[in-house]
Amino acid sequence: MQPLANSRDGERHRRFLITPKDYQRAEAEATARGLTLLGFYHSHPDHPAFPSGYDLDHGFPFFSYVIVSVQKGEPTEVRSFVMKEDRSAFDTEELRTA
Repeated sequence: MQPLANSRDGERHRRFLITPKDYQRAEAEATARGLTLLGFYHSHPDHPAFPSGYDLDHGFPFFSYVIVSVQKGEPTEVRSFVMKEDRSAFDTEELRTA
């Protein structure tokens, strides 16, 4: 797991932006460690753990998107999704812990 900085100007509490440079750095770090970048995780403050319209507009197919619902400062629910290849919607993925 590699934290990435929020490069978004304004509305940082509700929106997150990963720059291409930060993405490239994370992918290079994973490759150097013999790993594969599988997806991203983020929180939804005071909202359910389901993809938003913003997530759909800014996501990419094939990656897993783990979303944590945070209600009144406490994590309450975790779900994972993968975007359909045609970018029309997300499908739910099963989460398993080792």
